[in-house]
Amino acid sequence: WLVFSFGGCVAAIPVDAVEEVSQPLPVSRVPCAGGWLRGLVNLRGQVVPVIDFCAASESSKDKNEFLVVVNAEGATIGIEVQAIHGVFTLVPQPHEHIPAGWLPLFSGVARSPCGLVGIIDHSALLAVGVDGNAHTGR
Repeated sequence: WLVFSFGGCVAAIPVDAVEEVSQPLPVSRVPCAGGWLRGLVNLRGQVVPVIDFCAASESSKDKNEFLVVVNAEGATIGIEVQAIHGVFTLVPQPHEHIPAGWLPLFSGVARSPCGLVGIIDHSALLAVGVDGNAHTGR
């Protein structure tokens, strides 16, 4: 699991879903897009939507230092994050109660050397609405 943080939250995504980690790229805003969709980047000729989970809230003013590029069911999506904590072996608890206020994209939690980590359902990244909600059918 790749463990990273954004907006004071620590999260993890399966390493096999991660295509690369890079420095942030210039983002082209999308008119009328709101919520988590920050815009689009040009990743070596490929147009990639970029999600910033902090964009829809005032939870953090910290600068995003990395772009985590993931494959979500064949689609490439970038996630802006503030820190990369490393790759760890985690045991997700998908049925454990997810703490109130955590993003709807978390499918569970796990304990890591960084503390409690939200497990991101990377396949649900495609369902992120521009209103800042994940429409996962749950």
